[in-house]
Amino acid sequence: MDAAASGQRMCRLVSLKYRLGTIELIRSMKERRSYRELARLTGFDSAELCRYVQGRVCPSMERAEEISRVLLKAACLYDFIAQKIERDSEGYMDASRVVTDPFILKLAAHHAVDMFKQVGVTKVVAASVDGVPLGTLVAQRLGAGVIIAKGEKKAGIRSFLADQYDGNDGLLSLHCIFREALFPVETACSS
Repeated sequence: MDAAASGQRMCRLVSLKYRLGTIELIRSMKERRSYRELARLTGFDSAELCRYVQGRVCPSMERAEEISRVLLKAACLYDFIAQKIERDSEGYMDASRVVTDPFILKLAAHHAVDMFKQVGVTKVVAASVDGVPLGTLVAQRLGAGVIIAKGEKKAGIRSFLADQYDGNDGLLSLHCIFREALFPVETACSS
């Protein structure tokens, strides 16, 4: 298979994943709202939305983009996240309730895919540990690999890339990435 055919097949796969992700988005929103409310928000017939959720039909890419745009706006992702994040007396944030909430993860993943679906993403970088669930969801939906950036070298891994920087809070951060995640080693089975 030549590169153009492979790229075209990947575009169709990402499109299908996006359309199915839109159905998941409707299903997730259905947990919090009725079909009647969703129909009022989207302007689409409640029976049509029900057919999508039940798997009878799959929306076209154009329809999926319209539904996603309206539902993501109505979902107020930022409000959901803000409600879940807690700050301690020193100002540090605890995001554990965000990264363990499947509803928020689905919304955030769909939002990220919506933003980057046309770019041709091949790798998604996720910060260890809290970024792994979302990074994995986004990578899966985009048909991309996932790279986990850790704050320290992992024992036993000899080949890695590392970078240090000073954050706005004055803390020095170290990010280590397993080198083969970026530059895969060719094997006899990989061709």
